[in-house]
Amino acid sequence: LTEKLLDAERSGNFSVKGLGISKLPIEYGGQNIWDRMPQLLYLDAANNTIVFVDVIARCTALQKLDLTGNHIKSLPDELSVLVNLQGVALSTNQLDAVPPCIQFWTALKEL
Repeated sequence: LTEKLLDAERSGNFSVKGLGISKLPIEYGGQNIWDRMPQLLYLDAANNTIVFVDVIARCTALQKLDLTGNHIKSLPDELSVLVNLQGVALSTNQLDAVPPCIQFWTALKEL
């Protein structure tokens, strides 16, 4: 994870794809990892068993988000701040309604 975090800080891309995690990591080395990546542009968290994604709200520069193949039942209102999102992948989750936060993603081109 250390190498992935360092690469994310440099490149703006963070992938935890297919790691079998049930939640997005919050702390590493005693520091909130999302505070370390405010300029994150791309997050790939596909193919895990993630249920909650509220920590992503700290990544206000985020442009692409892949949450495909998780166990997400809803998206929290906190994600309304992700107004720079251009592409979001949510297929193969457990969403039963269109999340209200999507209405604030005015830059969205691909869902």
